[in-house]
Amino acid sequence: MARPLGSLNKVTTAVKEQLQSLMEQAVNSIDVDSMTVEQKIKLIQITSQYVLPRLKATYNENKIQDDIPIFIDIVKTDKKTGENYVSETYKNGIPVSSIKEEK
Repeated sequence: MARPLGSLNKVTTAVKEQLQSLMEQAVNSIDVDSMTVEQKIKLIQITSQYVLPRLKATYNENKIQDDIPIFIDIVKTDKKTGENYVSETYKNGIPVSSIKEEK
């Protein structure tokens, strides 16, 4: 008969508790002050992989992006009527006489 959903596995829990106790005894018995520098570094090397999260390797992919054209309109005001109008248009720094709308 299977365990009900969400219930703990008694055997796994007991084994984990025994291992936890064993680990605590082992760690408490280590005399760090009597260790050499090399031994301390090795201890840090071994234990850090269990304490600190591993960094995920990242991959930088150079994506080629299409250049988006930049349009600059030079707007002037008609002195007689006071209305604004576009006197010049530039596309990426190059003067454009007329811009065709895309359909």
